[in-house]
Amino acid sequence: MRFLFFANITWEKILLLILIMVFMLNSLFVPYYFSLENILALSQSYIELGVLGFAVILLLISGNIDISIAGIVAFSATIFAICFSFGIPIPFCIIITLITGTLCGILNALLIVGFNIPSIIVTLATMSVFRGLSYVLLKDDAIYGFPKSFTYFGTGYIPNTYVPLELIVFPFLILITWFILHQSTFGKKIYSVGLNPEASFRSGINVKQVNIIVFAWAGFLYSLAAILLVSRIGSVRPNIATGYELEIIATVVFGGTAIFGGYGNVWGYVLAFLTLVSMRSGLALLNVPGQYMAIIFGLVLIFSILANNFINQINEKKILEKRSKDG
Repeated sequence: MRFLFFANITWEKILLLILIMVFMLNSLFVPYYFSLENILALSQSYIELGVLGFAVILLLISGNIDISIAGIVAFSATIFAICFSFGIPIPFCIIITLITGTLCGILNALLIVGFNIPSIIVTLATMSVFRGLSYVLLKDDAIYGFPKSFTYFGTGYIPNTYVPLELIVFPFLILITWFILHQSTFGKKIYSVGLNPEASFRSGINVKQVNIIVFAWAGFLYSLAAILLVSRIGSVRPNIATGYELEIIATVVFGGTAIFGGYGNVWGYVLAFLTLVSMRSGLALLNVPGQYMAIIFGLVLIFSILANNFINQINEKKILEKRSKDG
């Protein structure tokens, strides 16, 4: 009898198997790795990256790519720190920061849809602008001394548990992203625009509006990640979040999201994120040098793209064969 798990091969099933295998290898070679306390503690360093992924998946599915991720995170963190240094209460600093990130995302979208410039070109330019503004405002200095009530959220745990406080944002973002992509009319528009923006426009979808909303939401999540990052590390410098954009885009692609738009789902991203976090934490605990980690993750990304394409071809062939039999 055919094992139902393999009745229809999907990249998500492959990711689940890879995740289980990574956990098993880590538990074999890393002492005490396979304990809830250790796993949750290791996850604390990657929460901000995970938040960014929920923005990137919508952008990629809609046919866009954003290189300004780390720049907006740095600029948002800078605005937060400057507001705090001016004596503005933390709740208002958070609100101003969230508005700042959202406006940065909207600016990216307006440049893209207003001048019909590819998103990769626009965000490559704004990446330098936002990062440069951070250096202009902070002048390579650091702002720290945030109240413990704020930094505790980034470093503390839910009382009587091993669960980091920051981790509570994850279930909400999973549900929100799942609802947007898989249950809402707007989600269908995102997939349609990513597959074929011209056909979507001719079918009555406001493509520009979709792109603006997606980028605005992305900017909001970037600034949220900035707040979480500042809460965890307790200081802000203009070089904060360097390299985040490439790492999280690679993770989302590893989750099966098409780099050219039109395909992807939130569960693939969640599995990919958990897999890469487990791999990175296991290799770090084994004292594997950073340059070797970069090589490993580069090979994993190449493998994921090739394997995902191969699986899609198999599934498409099965669909065509079924249609020919039914027809």
